[in-house]
Amino acid sequence: LEGTVTQASGTAVAGARVTLTHRQDKRTVEVETSADQNGYFVFAQPHPESWLAAEREGFVQIGRTHLETHPRGGWQPARILLAPIGTLTVEVVNSTGQPARHVDGIGAAVSVGEMGLFAAMNCTPGTPLFAMAPVTDGRATLSVPAGLGLTLMEGESVFTRERNDEDVKRDSE
Repeated sequence: LEGTVTQASGTAVAGARVTLTHRQDKRTVEVETSADQNGYFVFAQPHPESWLAAEREGFVQIGRTHLETHPRGGWQPARILLAPIGTLTVEVVNSTGQPARHVDGIGAAVSVGEMGLFAAMNCTPGTPLFAMAPVTDGRATLSVPAGLGLTLMEGESVFTRERNDEDVKRDSE
């Protein structure tokens, strides 16, 4: 299995740690390699139910291809998308322009437009929700992928409540 680690612009991400993971006998099996100076990586004999991931300090994974076999044998080339991490500060004010005090939090997710671009590159987002942060004195600071179109959400999400093992009715907001 051959592939590349790049930014959405196509710029190679050299030195990324690339993992190929699958489940076997109720345990996780992970094989690791590094992307070279061109973002190129290779895995020999991947398990057919594996998934790819990549990480590098200062970057966040924003998308990846699913492993697919090539019609003539072997594997289709794989691609993993990383983006530099940026800091987003959001000021939340009420209708009088004063810092808002009663906001549960702010979340940042990939915009619908970005998700369409990932799909066009045959990459699926790793997660649509990248960051959640509390609002303190009218401000929230989030670590997000830089250079992407993001959507901001206010309040506690169903995703966050489920992740915190709280019961959530499916028809609740």
